[in-house]
Amino acid sequence: MNREFLEEIQGAATYEREEIDKRLSGILLYPLPPSEKFIDYYNLFEKKIFYGGRGLEQMASTDKLSFITGFKPDARFHLGHITFSQQASSFQKNRANIFLILAYSESILRKNANPIKLDESATNFLSYFYASSDLDMKRIYLIKDIAEKEVTNKALLLSRECTLNYLNRIFGFSDKDNLSKIIFPLFISSSYLLAQNIEPKNENLILGTLSHDPLITFTREIAPKIDHKKPSALYSKCMPDISGKGLMTNKTPEKTIYLDEEIEYINYKLSVTH
Repeated sequence: MNREFLEEIQGAATYEREEIDKRLSGILLYPLPPSEKFIDYYNLFEKKIFYGGRGLEQMASTDKLSFITGFKPDARFHLGHITFSQQASSFQKNRANIFLILAYSESILRKNANPIKLDESATNFLSYFYASSDLDMKRIYLIKDIAEKEVTNKALLLSRECTLNYLNRIFGFSDKDNLSKIIFPLFISSSYLLAQNIEPKNENLILGTLSHDPLITFTREIAPKIDHKKPSALYSKCMPDISGKGLMTNKTPEKTIYLDEEIEYINYKLSVTH
């Protein structure tokens, strides 16, 4: 699905792979060996980057896995995102099917974002996601949640199983929250579950952070009500920001290292912070 979109991303990423190695070698404390692939040099699993999960006992004996992770299409690619691209690459090397979800629903329903501009920013984000890993983009399922008919149909099914009190219990919505904020979790959960329709024999593993736990908890609780298996989840540690006091996030751009920044500006950030 979305093969034209994937081809556009792959084309945009071609010229960026060497640039990323160059930028990272100037940012990190240790240089990237030019003869080695990024994924071989950073064995993230040996560094114990995971700190928790849900339903992981389901993963113990499976040899058929769908690996699911996602991003907001208007996100700007920063150093912390490389953790996720490398994990996806590692799972793909171990024969997992990779599902990347672009959460258009959150950007459109909660921020009233322009879909055309979201396509542009998503292409930029995913080109860096691809260029910072060894992912084979031809073996990836790319899901633009609100644009997928199957996701919308599944969200309607989920809506029949939810009460407002039930959603409030998980997400803590208030009386002042509008309906767009309340219904967007239905689209995210539907995207998580779509992998089961595409690869029904696979176990499903969602990669997220602790902030995604309400969405994952909701998905696991409601999945059996529409005859789906409960997906498992791994929670990854987040990379600290350059101050060492917070997390690397788009919410604090002055403390976050972006892959599209010039090395001189990154060095300036580091000098000001320290």
